[in-house]
Amino acid sequence: MSPEQAEIDRLHALDEAEAALTPDPDQWWRPPDHDGLKPAYWIDPEPGFQGMLSSDRILAYHYAVGRMIRPFREKQLKPASYELSLGPLYLMDGEMKTLDGETNKSVKIPPNSIVFVSMREQLLLPHWLVGRFDLAIEYIYQGLLLGTGPQVDPGFQGVLSCPLHNISSSPITLPFCEPFAKIDFVKTSFGFGEGVRIPDVRSDKDLRAASPLVGYLGQPLKVLQDTKTWRPPIFFAPRDVTEVKSSVSELDVEVKKNAKLVKRTRNFSIAGAIGVVALVATLFAGAVGAFVYTLTYTDGRIGDQKRLGGSVTSLTSDVKQLKADNAALCDRIVQLSPRRPIPKGC
Repeated sequence: MSPEQAEIDRLHALDEAEAALTPDPDQWWRPPDHDGLKPAYWIDPEPGFQGMLSSDRILAYHYAVGRMIRPFREKQLKPASYELSLGPLYLMDGEMKTLDGETNKSVKIPPNSIVFVSMREQLLLPHWLVGRFDLAIEYIYQGLLLGTGPQVDPGFQGVLSCPLHNISSSPITLPFCEPFAKIDFVKTSFGFGEGVRIPDVRSDKDLRAASPLVGYLGQPLKVLQDTKTWRPPIFFAPRDVTEVKSSVSELDVEVKKNAKLVKRTRNFSIAGAIGVVALVATLFAGAVGAFVYTLTYTDGRIGDQKRLGGSVTSLTSDVKQLKADNAALCDRIVQLSPRRPIPKGC
């Protein structure tokens, strides 16, 4: 076995040992060990090749630089990308939470909400390679969106994190340590100009000490500042990031509240309208009843008055007739008894 293959086997064994462990939320994101990095991390071992890396070069460069992805699992290696799995830390509703693979085995992202998640893998990206990551297509079709699709700069070291937005109407579950995103790699033109001595570097410090770095046509080469080469996941976000919430979620809550209010108002309005109609009907019925009673009473009074008038007329006629009969009777008495005194009333 060649020394090169023996070294690859050693690095492969390290990857397998790390992959078998559950990442410790307090340690896994700490700055990676640089002792295993090789000169190829700073100096491109294949400057003649440019383009996106296919699986063979991802694997070859991984070992050439001293483990570019930690831990590296070949089952997550794809034709032109590498799958990134879910890490143990995530931020939801302003609260940092952890996954352990036992009691907490997944992140359940509610509908219309945002959650910040971390990756399981650490990256040690060479200074001549750039990375770009995005969600796995299966989660995109479920309604999950990556808040940003950022470029991972050459020289970055550490654990990636990103915001995820569930725009669907159903919760979406991400299992712990299972792939949910993927990263691809593209070679940059990073290299030293013709006639420039390539520095002997074994660390970022050595690389910066060789400044000014001269590249193509004598132009300066830029590298990441020392303060930006390593960043922990989620923690470097602004302080007020813990207050970040989905505006769609808040709108959804308001819509539901307003829908309930509208429903109550509609029910109240219908009941009120029915009550008003019933009241109007009652008042109308009362008014009609009063009118009918009044009309009946008035008709009765008018009838009584008419009947009384007829009686008076009849009595008046009877009185006249009685007076006439009385006068005739008196005349008859006088004729029969001329010497008698005239009776009273004649």
